[in-house]
Amino acid sequence: MIVVRNLEGRDAPQLLCDVCEQPITDGNMAAVVFKRSDESGEGATLHPLLYAHKGVCHRTAEQRLGGDEATGWIELYQHLLHLLKNCGLPAPELARLQGEHDRKFRDEDGSEWKL
Repeated sequence: MIVVRNLEGRDAPQLLCDVCEQPITDGNMAAVVFKRSDESGEGATLHPLLYAHKGVCHRTAEQRLGGDEATGWIELYQHLLHLLKNCGLPAPELARLQGEHDRKFRDEDGSEWKL
């Protein structure tokens, strides 16, 4: 789940594992688990997804959504890339926005804020 947490006086978005509710701090060790569907198009049923640490949390997420046969999963980074592209923010646009963000979110001494 996505939450906002106060870190050092600043509101910072954070991704929590939907199983253990602990922060996901290593994106390479996280997965997005979803219920499979044969439906497609605008009228297709929307299905929830779960963010999970790989390993025990990942297996638990699959069980919550119906087990191995009923679920699929994708690497967290792949999910985020697809999500941003589907929101109209492909990689080149993100690179431009990252530069603006970096210039805006720095302390007076030049150090980055932890957001």
